[in-house]
Amino acid sequence: SFLNLKKITNSDTYFFIGIGDNILRKKVYNEFKKYIKKPNWVNLISKNTLIDRSVKIGKGTAIMPGTVINFKSVIKDQCIINTSCSIDHDCTIDSFVNLSPGVNIAGNVKIGKLSKIGIGASVSDNLKINHNVTIGANSFVNKNCKPNKIYYGTPIKLYNKIKKQ
Repeated sequence: SFLNLKKITNSDTYFFIGIGDNILRKKVYNEFKKYIKKPNWVNLISKNTLIDRSVKIGKGTAIMPGTVINFKSVIKDQCIINTSCSIDHDCTIDSFVNLSPGVNIAGNVKIGKLSKIGIGASVSDNLKINHNVTIGANSFVNKNCKPNKIYYGTPIKLYNKIKKQ
C-alpha cells in the first residue's frame, strides 16, 4: 500500500510507474503524490536510442530501444515512447502520453495529455492532437484532432467520443 511506501522511502529512493494505460497511470501518480510529497522520478531510457542534446525529457518517462527524437523536441512527464518511434524536430509530447511501437511523428507536432497513438501510426507535420485523443493503429493523421475523440484510418476519420477524464 502507499502508506507502507512512505515508511520505507528516503531521499535515495527512486520511482517509476510501469503502467501502459495512460488514465490508470495518471490515477496511480495522483494517489502516489498524496503519500510521497516529493518523489524522485526516474526515467527509463534505452541506451539504444538516438536523442538530440537539445531534447527536454520530463520525469518518470520511458523511452524504448530504436527510438529517435530530434532537435528541440519536448517529452513531458510520465510518458511512454515505445520501441522504434520517430519524433522529429520541435515536437511537444504532453504528460501521460503513450506512443505505441513504430509511431512516426513529423516536425512541429503537439500531442496533448493522456493521448494514445496506436502502433505504426504516422502524424504529418505542423498538427495538433488535443488531450485524451486515441489514434488507431496504422492510421495517417493529416489534420488536427479535437479533444476526447477517437480517430482511425488512412487518412484519419472521426470514429467516436471518449468519455472525458
